[in-house]
Formats: sequence, structure tokens, C-alpha cells
Amino acid sequence: MKTEQKSIVFVADNNYILQFLVTLQSLLDNNNENFTIFLITCELSEENKQHLTKWENNNFTKINILQIDSSELDWLKCMERTWSRFMFLKLYIPYLVPKDIKKIIYLDVDMLIVDNITNLFNININNYALAAVEDTPDCIKHKKRCNIPENSPYINSGVMILNLEMWRQAAENDLFWSFIKENSKKFAINDQDVINYVFQNKIKTIPLRFNVTNHCFGFKPNVLPYHKKQLKEVYQHPAIIHFTNWNKPWIKGNYHLYKKKWQETEKKICNIYSISPIQRHTTLKHRLVNVSKYILWKIFIIIKYRIWI
Repeated sequence: MKTEQKSIVFVADNNYILQFLVTLQSLLDNNNENFTIFLITCELSEENKQHLTKWENNNFTKINILQIDSSELDWLKCMERTWSRFMFLKLYIPYLVPKDIKKIIYLDVDMLIVDNITNLFNININNYALAAVEDTPDCIKHKKRCNIPENSPYINSGVMILNLEMWRQAAENDLFWSFIKENSKKFAINDQDVINYVFQNKIKTIPLRFNVTNHCFGFKPNVLPYHKKQLKEVYQHPAIIHFTNWNKPWIKGNYHLYKKKWQETEKKICNIYSISPIQRHTTLKHRLVNVSKYILWKIFIIIKYRIWI
């Protein structure tokens, strides 16, 4: 019996290649699998190509680079008042990934894989366009804004298992770009809006541990009611940590339970492949607010779940 190809696709421009390598390294460190890796990018620099080649040679893993010309994104410049146009690169997945691949996992690059995730490939999505973790309670207003039915989930697009046959059908019918063109002047559209609107009622939800965003860490975690029942498992056995919003581990002054682990992986990558580490700073006020929230969250999980982390 032929073994199903385990394919994973990422999206990153020249500014996020180091973050991509950290995420990719954490994936391999926690999964003993021969993944087929794809990277959708835009006019990758020669220096970054060399970094990727060195990583490939050291890890015996091929990174299949799928390049797109930046001119194809020019019409999305109008979106940059709120979001980077490069965010929409993930909508090119059905156009660029080889046609023989029917199922693929998409991962953002601001992540740290901390457990085996191969079970995601076993999730049956034959009747769905994708499977993902439902987003925060804010998704209620997002659904209203995008005219998405209440009974259809609004997911976080950072981790998705994709049924590429359905995605290719949507691409052929121009569903992604038509939604953007019709609504871009009405409200600030991001890639999640497009995906959730186009595939409404064709989305399967998966456990929170597979996309643990910063909303899970706080004195009052900003998660959906049914996700609150999963928080203890999330804190004890997370699979994918997603550094959402402003609390990125590469910004000095930010505090996160997995910041040290991310930095350890970054340091290893930088030392082996001669890459300069990311140097970004935050304000003192931001730092104080951040550490206060971090301490309150630590107190919260000790009191509520009797968990010492």
C-alpha cells in the first residue's frame, strides 16, 4: 500500500526567512517524518537562498521554493493600510502547489512546534475544504463584518489542513480575488476573512492544542467557551505555539512561556548558518504591561489548574 505523502507549506518573504527556519527546525526536532516541504515566497534574495541551501544540506530535507513575482501582488497594495500584501501569499497555495498533491498542511512562520503533529494528516477532510482551530470570541464580529453565517466557524488561518481539490475549485472560480475586490473598500480585509468567507460551512474544527495563540495566555484567557475546557490540556500538552499579535519572541522585552525555547532554536540556527539574529525592541511601558500579564497568567494556572510551569 502506497504511503500518503506528508506535505507542509509555508509562506515567507525575505524579512521572515529566519523565523521560517526556526519554525521548520522545531518541526523536524519534534517529528521523525520525511515531510515534503514547500515555501511560497516573493523574489527571494540570493543571501536567503544560500541560508536555505545550507539548512537543506545539514538536515537532509529539501525545501521546494515556489516563487511568485511581486508585480502579481501590486493590486493588493491598497490593502497595506492595515495588512501587508504578502499576507495574501497563502491564497496562492492552490495555484502553486503541484497538482498531484491533494492534501497539505499550512503553517505560519511565527510558530514553534513542540510536539508530534503527524496526527493532523489523519484528520478526514474529504467533505471539507479545510480543518483548523476556531478563532477567539472576536470571531463573532468578524463573521458579521464578512456576512458569514453564525453557524459557520471562523478559524485562525495560522494552522490549516487543506483539501486542495476544493481550494483549486475555488481558485478556478476566482472566489478569493473577487471577495477582496468587492469588499476591500468596505473594511480592512485579511487572509482569514477571505478563507472563512469562501469556505463557509465547509470548515472542520480541530483541538485548540494545535494552534495555541497568545490569547490562551492571560489571567482571563480570551478563548471560546468550549475551548476553556481544553485549556488544561493546552498548558500541559501543547502541540503548536503560535506567537500572534505583538508578543513575538524575537522582540526584546516581551515575555512568553515559550520565548526561551524559541530563542534557543534561533541561536542554533544563527550559529550554524551564519545568520544575524533578529534585533528588535519594545518600549518600557509595553515591557511592563507584558511582564504583568505574564505573571498574572502564571498565577492563574497555578490557582485554577494546579499546574507549575
